[in-house]
Amino acid sequence: VRKTRDPVLFENDRQKTIGILNNWKRHQEHQNKPVAVFICSTGGGQRAGIWATQVMDNIDRELNGELMKKTILMSGASGGVLGMAFYRSLMTENLSKAAHSKAINAFAQDMLNSLSFAVVSNDIFPNPSSFTYKKRVYFKDRGYAFEQQFNGNTKGLLDVSLASFKDKEKEA
Repeated sequence: VRKTRDPVLFENDRQKTIGILNNWKRHQEHQNKPVAVFICSTGGGQRAGIWATQVMDNIDRELNGELMKKTILMSGASGGVLGMAFYRSLMTENLSKAAHSKAINAFAQDMLNSLSFAVVSNDIFPNPSSFTYKKRVYFKDRGYAFEQQFNGNTKGLLDVSLASFKDKEKEA
């Protein structure tokens, strides 16, 4: 069992975070008064995700496409975090305005039908179906159904592991 208040882990995390902040500061050196943006979003399922995505898109337009360059931290819960992660991934794709709008609309597509089916078929009638990811076996539950539908709607934009963001986070 990993201790959550281990002083060594805490200090390692602190040093990594200071490194990230220093990298961000280095990227801002050309600005007289750099702006640091911290974004927090509430949970609330798909609706919160759509809201977060649309708000970030509007703010980015006001900042002439500089929102992600100025952002230090994104935090939140549930659907809001999914929306922020989706928007952040959209910005790394360098899409045309039309493709960008189309992707945001894809985020808003129905996900409840497959999720409802998974709830009925797996929660009421246990389903032994499973899949393997990184040598670990998982059951195909409603979380799996949601992820499959979301990845289908959004053409797999977030079909990556959290570890895939590590280097970009480190470089700020």
